[in-house]
Amino acid sequence: MMDVYEGKFRANGGCGYLIKPAVMREHISVFSANSRETIPGVAPQLLKIKIISGQCLPKPRGSTATKASFIDPYVVIQVFGIPADCTEAKTRTVSNDSSFPIFDESFEFLINLPELAIVRFVVLDDEFIGDDFVGQCTVPFDCIQTGYRHVRLLSSMGEPMDNASLFVHVSISNRRGGGKPQRVKGRRADKVQADIKPVGLRAADDIFKEALASLTEAEFEENKVEQAWTDLQDECGLEHTANMKQCLKVTISRYMAHPDTNQLSIREENGIPFLRSSCPGPLPSHLHKLEVALEKVLLEIHHFLTHGDALRTSLESQLKPALGMYDNLESLLSSHGVKGKKANKATENFAWNVRIIRGQLDRLEALKKKCKMALEQVESTKATLDSLNTRERSPSVRERPRLTLANRHNTTENLTTYGSLGRSPTTPSGECKPKSILKKSNSNLESSSIGYVSEDYLMTPSSSSTVVGEDEDAANLLKPPLLHSFSYTPGFSYEQNTAL
Repeated sequence: MMDVYEGKFRANGGCGYLIKPAVMREHISVFSANSRETIPGVAPQLLKIKIISGQCLPKPRGSTATKASFIDPYVVIQVFGIPADCTEAKTRTVSNDSSFPIFDESFEFLINLPELAIVRFVVLDDEFIGDDFVGQCTVPFDCIQTGYRHVRLLSSMGEPMDNASLFVHVSISNRRGGGKPQRVKGRRADKVQADIKPVGLRAADDIFKEALASLTEAEFEENKVEQAWTDLQDECGLEHTANMKQCLKVTISRYMAHPDTNQLSIREENGIPFLRSSCPGPLPSHLHKLEVALEKVLLEIHHFLTHGDALRTSLESQLKPALGMYDNLESLLSSHGVKGKKANKATENFAWNVRIIRGQLDRLEALKKKCKMALEQVESTKATLDSLNTRERSPSVRERPRLTLANRHNTTENLTTYGSLGRSPTTPSGECKPKSILKKSNSNLESSSIGYVSEDYLMTPSSSSTVVGEDEDAANLLKPPLLHSFSYTPGFSYEQNTAL
């Protein structure tokens, strides 16, 4: 539990105070530390973690630990938070490999209250006598950075372990996660109607009944924008965490690959910036679908930004009388003969309904920021299009052969395997500094606690080098297939964080 305690305060560098989540600071709160129900009005997040490999895992330090030269490591991922979030999962055991074990397993966790969740990575030894602890790292959910990351392991005393780390991939998305959301029978209003609970006081029930129409409309508009985003990301072949800039990159590259595309531009039509091409005639089916998906997102964003403020104002005006009634709710219930357990239940339902309205307001504000950022990214793409339009794109230039990674495998002179480079695919060198799993916003974090692997660490080339025979037959036998290794030219720079 000390690991969890210290991990929580890594958000502020291990000093000072941490502010409580918003649901715990509200005057009308429905938060309960012992409840296994989800928090109303809080958007759950889907955490996807892929444990790829480990590096330089030491033996357990216990006095009765195994005396073998190697350990059998496995990784346990633990999530701490509200009771609905507390869970754990573990990888398979890799036998007799403590230097660079390959796990290659993925896990998903639904986080209902992200502000309070803590994620802990623990490496244990499956073949042990007594102490099986190898190393651990505990990180607050809000401080986790997405993408390919190195998690630097700490000892049982919280001290950094030399070169010991895990190589992981982290993805955070909304509750839907990947793929298209499933259609649910019935109207969307039925779900909102089920979320609004009766108080038993006519004046309070009338307030929440009036707010029901605005809640339904706000949720409908939010779902339309999110559905359009999902369709565009699916057409681009990207994860559902991709932003507008990444989608535009894929869209522009596909347009420029079409032989009839001479020019691309951003044109404003009715105040909406659209991506337009100079292709004569109809577009191919894949480009047409992509164009339709992009236009749909931009139209939904423009419609939401136009009508979103009115929805927010309507919800705020309906929330204000409910907040004023809460201070006198106990006396109002008593005057209407509602006492004892019924009064407690009515108070809980009142707070539940208020939290739903507040949660919808928070989601509208977050979606507004996301839409504005998307339009800014569309506007910033104009400079990229100007540089692309000035390039020569004649048929002779298009048909010019290019040197690709696959072409380099056809020459044995440039053949260099991972072994001769002196490192494994997941082992960083002194020229390649891996990214931390912690967000860069933690500027006051100690350098020793950030998940970097030491730059001084280098493998000896003799430990994993490949000996190539001098005869031609031996060289042909050792030529690696494309999917299992890479070949390099002397000027080729290896980027650790994007190669995998």
